[in-house]
Amino acid sequence: MGRIVSLILDDFNLLEFNFSGKTLHGANVATEGIIGRLARDERIEALEIFLDPGHIIQQDRIREIAISLLPPERQGKDILRFYPLHSLPEVWANGLPRILFCLDPERMARERYLRDRYAIGPTPIACDTHAMAHYQMSHFLDRYSRATPVAFDSMINISRACMEGNKKLLAGILTPVGTPLPCRQDLIYRGVDIEEFQPATPERKAEARRLLKLPENGCIALYLGRMTPKSKADLMPLLRVFDQIETENEYLVLAGAEGMPGYIDELNALGKELGIHDRLIIHSEVPTDARSVYYAAADFFVFPGDTLQEALGNTVLEAMASGLATIVSHWDGMRELVADGVTGFLIPTWMMPISDRVSAFSPFTHWNNEYLLTAQSVYVDPKHLAEKMSLLYQSVDLRTQMGAAARLAVDGKYASNKIIDQYHVLWDELEEMARKETEQEASIRRAGAMSLAFPTPYNYLISHYPTNVIDPKTVKVQLTEYGLAVVRGNSQLTFYDETLPLIYPAVINRIYEFLTSIRNVATVAEISNAVVKLTLVEEDDIRYHVALLLKRSVLQIV
Repeated sequence: MGRIVSLILDDFNLLEFNFSGKTLHGANVATEGIIGRLARDERIEALEIFLDPGHIIQQDRIREIAISLLPPERQGKDILRFYPLHSLPEVWANGLPRILFCLDPERMARERYLRDRYAIGPTPIACDTHAMAHYQMSHFLDRYSRATPVAFDSMINISRACMEGNKKLLAGILTPVGTPLPCRQDLIYRGVDIEEFQPATPERKAEARRLLKLPENGCIALYLGRMTPKSKADLMPLLRVFDQIETENEYLVLAGAEGMPGYIDELNALGKELGIHDRLIIHSEVPTDARSVYYAAADFFVFPGDTLQEALGNTVLEAMASGLATIVSHWDGMRELVADGVTGFLIPTWMMPISDRVSAFSPFTHWNNEYLLTAQSVYVDPKHLAEKMSLLYQSVDLRTQMGAAARLAVDGKYASNKIIDQYHVLWDELEEMARKETEQEASIRRAGAMSLAFPTPYNYLISHYPTNVIDPKTVKVQLTEYGLAVVRGNSQLTFYDETLPLIYPAVINRIYEFLTSIRNVATVAEISNAVVKLTLVEEDDIRYHVALLLKRSVLQIV
């Protein structure tokens, strides 16, 4: 039997990664890649995808996604299983072991709430990570950090720097130093598709430059990623460094969507001011599926990252897989990817202690601006950056040597198939640990579920709104004339699409049968008790159906 993986998604966005023209966003590209590889992985028996009812009704779109995600040999085998989120209790009630693959630490509290409340079988949580903590993430993780530790849940960090930061956040900031972590911390780097990203032949390089309308001759240094100092890298210092380099036929290409309004205009203005505008090329329209073309056109890659948001650097790995020497700042996870002097260069990076005022106002600052304010205290050594860029501009042999070493490093450690293997090894271990959980441990864990997500207690919160609240034991209902016409098939009953995932047609039919069999008057409790025995649907859900029928004038209160 293969592995079952459950995903809880907000929308279809992360399932449509083949959509041409989609905006480049590293975290989304990485997550989409993982989901796509899982869909193609023979070891995965099923991907259970839970969506809001408003999305699950889009069956044509779901079919298109299934065709694009699954290879032909895996289609039609019930591998992609789409469910409305509200049906999760029934799906998980089968008691089968499954991995709940959480897509962001911000979701861990709410997804553990669902797991602890509804999962019957062994269900470890494996959570992907993307960035270091900002205040908003701290807010979401606060409840989770105080939960009873679970030995078989894992936060999968994409770099050692990211892992150390998350440990400090969970035990040191959100809870006192020395507090047991709520889950284990594991390290699995990002993977890169070594088939999509490959070293370019001279012919491929020439073709890529023609396609992108880049200079056919000369040496091109490439930066690829969102262009914003808020959540990626401040590129103004890079332009000043480029101005210092004495070149004749060398170019700097900046490619990526504008992440801060007006930033590209500022870059162009600085380029003109410095007199480098004829060698500075900026492309702001870069579809996700065009990344490999840019790498093919380039001679080396440069990424002076300086923000908390950049926990690893997906484009660094893609550039390495494409056989490019890479120059990156000695900063967070990027310094773990590049072997200084072997696959590229690490540029010394310094940080001024962050201003107390920046920290004090972080609860009131948008996370994007929080990243900007902290990044402005990070200094990437411009002299060292200029030296290394000059060296690569001048030496074809060094670029070739480092590019080959970079590709070799990716093949040995970061190829996507090797990374997915690491996921399976970890998941095997987590599932085995989950199976060994005792009833007492499970009872303690489940007892804290409600404090993780705080589901809205509507019955308490708004019970004073209506004239009366229906007491199922005393309030009687009956079929209306319109209801009798519906029962006879003379009139068609409709519901809003969004409510369909919560509706059991059998329950509605049993309500009709029960009322007509007892001369059409009964309390809500009598209806619920009778229908429960026939359908095994819970009383609370049956009362919801009664409410729907009242709402549509099929029933009326006597």
